[in-house]
Amino acid sequence: MEQRFRIAFSVVVFSFSVAVLVPTFFQVQPLIKSLGTLKFGIDLSGGTDLLIQADLSEVKTEEEKQKKISRVIEVIRSRIDTLGVAEPQIQKVGLNRIRVQLPGVKSVERTRELVTKSSKLTMHLISRSQSPQNNEENAFWAKTQDGYDLQVEEKVWLTGEDIEGASISISENGQPEVRLDLSNQGAKNFSNLTSSQNRGRGIAVLLDHVLVTEMEVGDPVYGKYVSIEMPRSLNRDEKMALADEISIVLKSGNLPVPVEVVEERSVGPTLGKDSIRQGQLAIILSLSVVFLFLLFKYKWLGVISGFSMVFNLSLVLGGLALIDAVLTFSGLAGLVLIVGMGIDSNILVFERLKEVGRKNVTQAFNETRSAVVDASMTTALPALVLFYFGNGPIRGFATVMLLGLVSSYLSTFVFSRLFVEWRKTAFQ
Repeated sequence: MEQRFRIAFSVVVFSFSVAVLVPTFFQVQPLIKSLGTLKFGIDLSGGTDLLIQADLSEVKTEEEKQKKISRVIEVIRSRIDTLGVAEPQIQKVGLNRIRVQLPGVKSVERTRELVTKSSKLTMHLISRSQSPQNNEENAFWAKTQDGYDLQVEEKVWLTGEDIEGASISISENGQPEVRLDLSNQGAKNFSNLTSSQNRGRGIAVLLDHVLVTEMEVGDPVYGKYVSIEMPRSLNRDEKMALADEISIVLKSGNLPVPVEVVEERSVGPTLGKDSIRQGQLAIILSLSVVFLFLLFKYKWLGVISGFSMVFNLSLVLGGLALIDAVLTFSGLAGLVLIVGMGIDSNILVFERLKEVGRKNVTQAFNETRSAVVDASMTTALPALVLFYFGNGPIRGFATVMLLGLVSSYLSTFVFSRLFVEWRKTAFQ
């Protein structure tokens, strides 16, 4: 029964790893669409690198400056998370700068606009007169998507602070729109805006003082949900992109201070390809040297251990894809280290087999297990500390190490044992 379980487990786990890794390395459609693929960090796959500077000139105290910067980082992280970027690196640099690294993202312009937009949404009544010669009191001219100016009243009826949530929805005519979830105060303000005294007047929805859309007041609206249509001049794809942008910035909240991008660069694929090539070469060389040593020292057991190394690496890479982790260059270094650690377990078993005899396979594996577990625990504890307190490459290295410890145990006591029991004559 145990033998059948080891066979089934090895086949299932290895098949899963192949299903994940084939689309990653051979650029084909995923074999199982619900499974993820292995993601590479910015040092391997390239991406976008932005240096953002916050304007703290109006902030007086140091304590308040720290709060503003922390809030800026929180808002930027919330916006970046909506892009689905795997493990973005967002960290404070100096007193008022923030570095943002996004692996796999090549659209610098869209990223810059997303992280720097202040996202101040307001609703105003449109002025009755739109003549350029007639500037009404308590009114101002707002820019529109089409480039012309629209005169709106200064009174703000609704702001982003009155919005608890925002999402994209599809209207009855099949067009994208933004659905707002208003707070209790926001619902009250909107009902006042759409009251009968404003019937027939236009409502201007502004984002950063730029017109997003216009609405006409009809019957009073008392509910908490409001839908904002996109400009009719846009095609459906442009409406969807604008609705997505608006919902993202509204959900993430306003930036507390103005920010600007002072440095931006797109990490090209050349660095990524060179890094991957060097990492692959290091892994192949380490595997080859270790395999030759095992083959010379242990003969057939060395062959089994070589297959165990491949099984071990496939488990680690498949596990990284399963938990949606990112493989960085430091992670590649961890993979090379895992090769040696995985072989340690096999060597302990092989040496014990020499002592107890080739017929006592079960005894050799059972007596070795406790030593392997103890050694793995002493490595796992510092790896957990690195994972908890570290970030970026350090956390990536710790992730690979933790997965590698689990995969090394399984490759030794499931995969290797399966073939050792099947090939007992190898010990002669």
